[in-house]
Amino acid sequence: MLKTKTGRVIELPSDEEEILINQGIKSDKDTYELTNSEFSQLKPSQVNMTVSVDYDVLTLLQAMGDNWQTRVNHVLREWLKQQATHS
Repeated sequence: MLKTKTGRVIELPSDEEEILINQGIKSDKDTYELTNSEFSQLKPSQVNMTVSVDYDVLTLLQAMGDNWQTRVNHVLREWLKQQATHS
């Protein structure tokens, strides 16, 4: 098991599971295991940020249910697309 900085506990695969995972990677013609060099060049698809919003906006977003941050990301993306078409 591995504990992250935020306290999340991650259960790592056993040696037997790791063997099965690697066999699966080798048998899949559409994928391969990245080299250390390739892995180090990967960029995160998301970044954490801090932003201030009005309390009522946050309350409404959270009231819409789980994944409200994903919805905020979607709304921002759509707004940016609209801005690009109006420029």
